[in-house]
Amino acid sequence: MSEHVEVFLEGPVHPSRRSSKTSSISRNSSTEPIPPKRMRPRVEPIPLYTIDLSLPPSERHNDICQAFDAELSIFRYLYQAIINMSGFPIIAGAAARLLLRRVHSKEETEEIKGIARATGMKLNEVVAYNTFLDLFSGCVSGGVKAKAAVGGAETVLHFRGLDWEMDLLRDLLVQVQYKRDGKIVARAVTYAGYVGTLTGVREGLSMSMNYRLRLNSSSNVLSHRKHQLSILLGLRPSIASQLRTLLLSPGPAPSLSEVQAHFESAPASPCYLTFCSPDEVLIMEKDLKGLASEARISDTFLAITNHDRAAEDWSKEKWVKVLKKQGIVGEQSGLTDMIMENSMHRKRCITELWEGRTECAEPDLEESSNGQGMVRGARVGVEEIKEWLRTYPLRNATTHFSCIMDPAREGGGLLWAEACEEVPGSDSELSHDGNSENVEVSPTT
Repeated sequence: MSEHVEVFLEGPVHPSRRSSKTSSISRNSSTEPIPPKRMRPRVEPIPLYTIDLSLPPSERHNDICQAFDAELSIFRYLYQAIINMSGFPIIAGAAARLLLRRVHSKEETEEIKGIARATGMKLNEVVAYNTFLDLFSGCVSGGVKAKAAVGGAETVLHFRGLDWEMDLLRDLLVQVQYKRDGKIVARAVTYAGYVGTLTGVREGLSMSMNYRLRLNSSSNVLSHRKHQLSILLGLRPSIASQLRTLLLSPGPAPSLSEVQAHFESAPASPCYLTFCSPDEVLIMEKDLKGLASEARISDTFLAITNHDRAAEDWSKEKWVKVLKKQGIVGEQSGLTDMIMENSMHRKRCITELWEGRTECAEPDLEESSNGQGMVRGARVGVEEIKEWLRTYPLRNATTHFSCIMDPAREGGGLLWAEACEEVPGSDSELSHDGNSENVEVSPTT
C-alpha cells in the first residue's frame, strides 16, 4: 500500500485531498504523486518587460537578455544533459550543432539569433531551448464566468497554473507586454529568451497550452517522431509558435470558431489547448492530426489538466490495455500512472471548487446559451479565483506560476500573476515516518 504524505502549503488544502474517491489509475499505481515540499508565493513580483514589435526582430529581446544573462547561461548545462541522454553525446552534439539552426518562422529565427548574440549562447542552444520548452510541462487551465475586476460586469476569465519539474526555469520567469506602433497589443507570462507563447492574452482572445501524453493518439509512433524532427529542423511550426501567431497577428483577434477550425486541420504536437473570448471558453484535446475528441465550449465553466476527458471513465482493464498498446511498461508505466493520477486529482479539485461555489450561489438560475442546461449564476470574483489557484493540489511543489487573464480588456488583461518558490528547508519538516500535518493558511493577496 502506498504511503500518503501530506504537503505543507501557503494556502488552503482542498477537501478532496482527504477524499476516499480513487480512479482506476490510482488502483494501478504504486506511487502517490505528492512531493514532500512546502511552496509559497514568491515575494518579488514577476518582472515586467516590453517587447517592441516595431523594432527589428534581432533587437527585441536585448533588455531581457541583459537582465537574465547569467540565468540563461545555465540552460547550457540542461542542453548538454539532454544531449547526453541520447547515449551518443558526441554524435548527437555534432548533429545538433549542424541541424538546430532555425525555427519555422523567419521572424522568430531572427529573434533567436538576436538572443544568441546578446547572451553569447550558441545558436543551436537557443534553438533547442525554444524547441524543447513546450514539450514537458504539466498545467491546469480553464475559463469561468466571473465578475470583471472593474465595473462588475460579467465576463469570462481565463485561469492558469503552470507546473514544471525544471526548477532552473523558475528564475527565468517574466511578464511581457507586446507593443506595436506605440500601443500595447498583447500580454504574456513566459520565460526569458523564449520567443513562443505558452500563456498569453490579447483583446478578444486568451490562450494557454497544457502537456498531453501520447496515449490515445490516432497516429503511430513513427508519425510523431517525423513531426518532432520537422519541428527541430524548422520545417514545421511548434505549437508555441502557432499560439504566438494567434496572439500577435495584426487586426482583430480571431474568433473561437476560427481558432477551432485552424487546429482541427493544422498538424501539431499532442497537447491541450484552452482559449477564452469575453463570452465563452473553448477547450481542445489536440492530436497530431486534428482533434482527439470533440471540442468543448461553454459560457459558464470548463477546465483541463493533463489527461483526456474520456480517460476519467476508463476501467483498470482499459487503462492497462492502452499502456500496452503504446509499449509503456515497467518504470515508464508507473511514471505514466503517477502523471495521470496527479492530473485527475487536480481536475477533481478545480471542478469541485467550482461546483461548491455554484451550490453556495444565489438561487437564481439562468439558461446556458450553449444548451448545457440550467446553471446557477455563481458570479465568481477575481479574488476567489486566486484562492482556487492557491489551493493544493492546483498549487503544488512543481508550480512555477499562476495567473488570471481577461480577454475583454484593451490590449489584453493580465489581471494577476504570481510566481511560486520552495520554502527553504521545508523537506526537514517531515516526520520520520514520512507524514506531516496539513497547515491551512489563509491566502495572501
